[in-house]
Amino acid sequence: MRAAGRSVVLRKGREESEQHVLLKALIFALYADRYPNLAVEVSIGHRYKPDLVALDEEGRPLFWAECGQIGRDKIARLLRRLPNTHLVFAKQATRLQPFERIIHQAWPSSGRSGLVELLSFRADAAGCLESVEAVVKACQPEERIVFGDERKMSSAQTGDQRGIGSQVASNRSDRRTNGSEAPRKASEHERGEENVLLPS
Repeated sequence: MRAAGRSVVLRKGREESEQHVLLKALIFALYADRYPNLAVEVSIGHRYKPDLVALDEEGRPLFWAECGQIGRDKIARLLRRLPNTHLVFAKQATRLQPFERIIHQAWPSSGRSGLVELLSFRADAAGCLESVEAVVKACQPEERIVFGDERKMSSAQTGDQRGIGSQVASNRSDRRTNGSEAPRKASEHERGEENVLLPS
């Protein structure tokens, strides 16, 4: 596929789902313009290997995306260990509220400045990859929840301000959590879903 003047080949791994490959393609198409050095499935010496990543000049991750299934512990560790990194968790045809609660619970008490986004694409999103134009016009997330303040992102992170922040504004759901203070902690009732691997 091509996006932002670049070509990328996404090969399906032996045990990798087609949905996982699709989500990587969608995230690449949406963020390649903002992060020109965005790469797919590149190890950077971290405990986890990101599905997509963009590094700064010193090799630190500016952007990190996880696609499909992800566990609670991994989300919490990424929030803590990458406080300045723009994190994206991408799903398909999935309710985001359980993941929103996990992020509320795991949000560090201080020091987190990087934007965090939860994205859910519609079930028929594969049809959007027929062309780059289709991705821009029709392949936006069906639901998006943002933690943090996009206006406070550094110019090095945001690049072109016409990126995904403006593209999804007209979608069915586009909610933001103020980044000036930690998200609220989940209630006891909400914490009833501890220690489960959530579906993709």
